[in-house]
Amino acid sequence: MVLPTFEECAEAYIKANWSTWSEKHRNQWPSSLKRYAYATIGKLTIPEIKPSHIYDLLVPIWVEKRETANRVRGRIETIIAKSVDIDDADFRNPAELTRQMREKLPNRSKRVVRHHPALPYAEAPAFMKLPAGAPGTAAAMLRFLIFTACRTNEAVEGLWSEIDRPNSKSLARE
Repeated sequence: MVLPTFEECAEAYIKANWSTWSEKHRNQWPSSLKRYAYATIGKLTIPEIKPSHIYDLLVPIWVEKRETANRVRGRIETIIAKSVDIDDADFRNPAELTRQMREKLPNRSKRVVRHHPALPYAEAPAFMKLPAGAPGTAAAMLRFLIFTACRTNEAVEGLWSEIDRPNSKSLARE
């Protein structure tokens, strides 16, 4: 029996999950695997993939592209897990982020969180006049976000049925 390559397993996994994914995932999965994984492990079968292969493909992006590296490793781990026999008790996923892998990968510096400065309270009334006079939904959305302090995705994905419209008329008119 001829075993499929990692790339073939990945393509089958992507095809099987395509209809359930958002457009973002549909773009990112194939793109990230093609860019970072296929050159190193694409032509290997699952049993041929070793943790050192995963290490080799992660090292160039581990420090500089932290989130990409995490996602690529996780995607590889998922594809490998989906492609092996569930009853194989001896199988160890080579893409699993084990202690050995973490110790070998370069240390990442602590992220420095830079917060945006808050608008001084005294300047808020003058600022609110800017979107109040601006046409379009973006200005109205900004005002809604400021008045409600909700998250952007909650406002963007919100439904009119979730808005207490009789009590929010002043928001649109001010």
